[in-house]
Amino acid sequence: MKMKVFEIVGEYKKKGEIKKFTAKTKAQTHKYASDKAMCLIGSRHKVKRRDIVLKEVKEAGEENDGNKGN
Repeated sequence: MKMKVFEIVGEYKKKGEIKKFTAKTKAQTHKYASDKAMCLIGSRHKVKRRDIVLKEVKEAGEENDGNKGN
């Protein structure tokens, strides 16, 4: 299956402050992209999933697999 590039926009709450973020990730489906974004934000910023809100997950294109297509 081809991997798609997804752009995820959201916010997380840490120490009473709400911080916004935008992330790009490669995944096969919308669901996997959402899950990956939650994992990345949680591990980078030490935030629980319940404190992360995804506002928008949209497809930004397909990954180029490096083949030129002869």
